[in-house]
Amino acid sequence: MKINKAFTLIELMVVVSIIAVLTAVAVVNYDKAKVKSRDVQRKKDLTMMASALETYKADFKGYIVSSSSGTPPNYNFDNADTALTTLVPNYIQSIPLDPNSTAATVIHYKYKSDSVQYKLTSAFESYISGDGSLCTATVIKNKAGDFCDSANPTTKLQISSSSTAAGW
Repeated sequence: MKINKAFTLIELMVVVSIIAVLTAVAVVNYDKAKVKSRDVQRKKDLTMMASALETYKADFKGYIVSSSSGTPPNYNFDNADTALTTLVPNYIQSIPLDPNSTAATVIHYKYKSDSVQYKLTSAFESYISGDGSLCTATVIKNKAGDFCDSANPTTKLQISSSSTAAGW
């Protein structure tokens, strides 16, 4: 009697199914890691611009004023890379663009100020707040820390010069 040492069709299908499930899990985790990485870069960029603005304020006794239309305190947001060019190169090496920017689609951080207070903002793909909970609303960071604002349904990170500017 001849013994067949080959795998059966069912055994091969089980192995292929297991590999497919593992691949699907790996792809989902990889996408989440890319999103988190871009959000971390956004937070780092906004913090770096805020630090440059604070240094500028110490030297000139005020923040760079927004050039967009609007009346105080309801200035419209400017693109940070054009509004904050005064900071380059003395306060910051260059004004960063959003990590999702490409040559074809440039995504800007936003900035507004009346020289007394400022607000920097960026759209986040996801954000984990300081207490570790997922924040799907506006995240405002000031000297007291960061928190979610459930009144605003959009996902944004805002860095403000003060807690009063956060609501501005």
